[in-house]
Amino acid sequence: SEPSGIFCVHEGHVKAIKIGSDGKEQIIYLSKPGDIIGWQQLACDDPYSTSGVALEYVLVSHIPKEEFLLAIKDTSLAVALTKYI
Repeated sequence: SEPSGIFCVHEGHVKAIKIGSDGKEQIIYLSKPGDIIGWQQLACDDPYSTSGVALEYVLVSHIPKEEFLLAIKDTSLAVALTKYI
């Protein structure tokens, strides 16, 4: 699906998965507190290519696409994000 925004992991761990051509689950990456999920798809305007699965209790916030894009017009935030990625 089209990217709706980014997700920030505050607590817990989330695995990003794809289902392979053989029907088996493939773990693409594991996220931890402090990680931002979905920024690559948002930056490139690509559809989400993985699904997220909580491995335990998680606290995740969602920043909508429009708000995120508006926020990064602030140069200081854009520079900080560039250092993060």
